[in-house]
Amino acid sequence: MVALLVLALAGAGLLALLGRDDAPEPVRSAGPALMIDSPWALVFAPGAPDPAALAAARRVGARLLRGWAVIDRGLEPTDRFVAGARRAGFGVYLTITYRRRAVAQPAPDAFAERCSEVAARYRGRIWGYGVWNEPNLWVDADGRGLRGAGYGALYRACERAIRRADPDARVLIGELANGPRGDGACRYLERAVAGDEETTTDAVAIHPYQMATDLPVTSPLQGDHCRGIGRLTDWPRRLIAMTRLHTADGATPGIAITEYGECVAGFRCGKSGTGIAEPLRAERLQQAIGASRQAGVRVFGYYHLGWGAETWNSAAFDAEWRPTAVADVLRDTFASVESEPGR
Repeated sequence: MVALLVLALAGAGLLALLGRDDAPEPVRSAGPALMIDSPWALVFAPGAPDPAALAAARRVGARLLRGWAVIDRGLEPTDRFVAGARRAGFGVYLTITYRRRAVAQPAPDAFAERCSEVAARYRGRIWGYGVWNEPNLWVDADGRGLRGAGYGALYRACERAIRRADPDARVLIGELANGPRGDGACRYLERAVAGDEETTTDAVAIHPYQMATDLPVTSPLQGDHCRGIGRLTDWPRRLIAMTRLHTADGATPGIAITEYGECVAGFRCGKSGTGIAEPLRAERLQQAIGASRQAGVRVFGYYHLGWGAETWNSAAFDAEWRPTAVADVLRDTFASVESEPGR
């Protein structure tokens, strides 16, 4: 998210991925397909997925819904989500992960078994899987972080297990947060795929929030390689240099934005930033979508749809499911998409 030529080359893997017959088509002539994420309303609340949330996702033109297979919580909420999302006509993207500080870091073989169980359980019903949520910020029950090399081993074990259990599902590496200042996300991925072992993926999933700045959202953060929506153009060059990371046909993978959002005024969104006025939220979202389109991104995930908690609220709809200006931007950008992703 050299510039135009390198972007075209590095995006080729994801363009091919989304060029399958059952994949989302670009918005209008070019641009990402919208994925919506709202963990409480869609997955974890009693009675989820909330029919109001499904209606809101449809209103803004979402074609994919992101769900969560949180292994240490059990898969009953995921069962309800997958069934409800498919009945409503959405494609399903699942992130397989553990909660932070909840468990010891699993061994690759043990994690592969859990990935195989998840993929077999939902075989033929999932558009794609993300492997581990924000591994570069994850810590285990003893407070130890997950190093890049360790994540790489876990990803490769899980990816192979998913391919065996559900061969048609896509598998994305990363779900990477911006990470510590510097080039955290890129450098973390480089460590994950270093060494002699090949790493296969359908795309690199990133969470390029850029709330904590007064700059336009498309302005690069100085000195922070790969950090935020304004540094999407850093990714292709770095990915091309990761020669052991590739798609199944040997291409350099593209990037998928699986989380992005703008914080609601009066709230904080974790450490990502503080809320801003609604017109500015909408303007910055328009800029972010434009930057994603220019970078060749084909999946744009908005987090999240429904009204959030005190610790994080980047909602597109208010507590009564009335649309905000952000929802209007999503609708005006994405609702013209007519066909649906398969499965």
